[in-house]
Amino acid sequence: MGKIFEQLLKSRLEFYLEKNSLLPSNQFGFRRRKSSRESIAFLHLDIFKAMENKEVIFSIFFDIVGAFNNVNLHVLAAESRSLAIPEKIVKWIFNFIHERRVFAKVNNNNNTIIGPRLSYKGVCQGGILSPHIFILYIFKLNNNLGSNVTNLLYADDLVIYASGTNVKNLVTTLNEALKKLHIYFSYLNLDISTEKSKVVIFNIIRPFNTRIIYNNTFLPIESCAKFLGVIFTNNLSWTKYVNSISDRASKAFNVLKKELIQKYY
Repeated sequence: MGKIFEQLLKSRLEFYLEKNSLLPSNQFGFRRRKSSRESIAFLHLDIFKAMENKEVIFSIFFDIVGAFNNVNLHVLAAESRSLAIPEKIVKWIFNFIHERRVFAKVNNNNNTIIGPRLSYKGVCQGGILSPHIFILYIFKLNNNLGSNVTNLLYADDLVIYASGTNVKNLVTTLNEALKKLHIYFSYLNLDISTEKSKVVIFNIIRPFNTRIIYNNTFLPIESCAKFLGVIFTNNLSWTKYVNSISDRASKAFNVLKKELIQKYY
């Protein structure tokens, strides 16, 4: 019954949000006509246009730590009400995920079950409703970065970027945006892994020293980053991505070949 109710709740919430155009157009994932392919194409086109215009584009690819696990349910309820979502739906969502009973199975000789434990925050990993709740939770992201910064969000995969001809101004713009992002994420009880997040500077021929800072920590500047499984290099070449696919295919083929040899020879 729980899964059926979750599916009904997801459909109702999705219908209400899309019908009333409450979500920004740059929030992708688990929305109609907002697939990962559209998100990747959107980012690629913006980078390509900036390079064609002889502009530099700074992109920051973020790793959000335990995004779904750290959703504050009271903040979620407040954000939902700010969108004028019917109170009945808000209460349904809150009551459905509040004080969930959690069990853990230990893989020992006895297959011990630990629990139940009550969970007071977060949404279910792999739950039908969870991605939609997170999109709803973070829908004000656009209002907390500044007008000169673009962001793309696919569930909990986030990239923000800015382009222009003046590198110094771009660095200042992004650092100001990151200050605002840190304040907003603190309110949402979310955090960024500064070690796993990456800065990629497109259309720069020669490397140079610059500092992109999040919460008093320098973010690493890399020559490439992966977004939704696709590798974006700073010269917008697809060689590295194609090679990675080729390597995975070769490994899979070798495993299959080994199994066939063992079976038939």
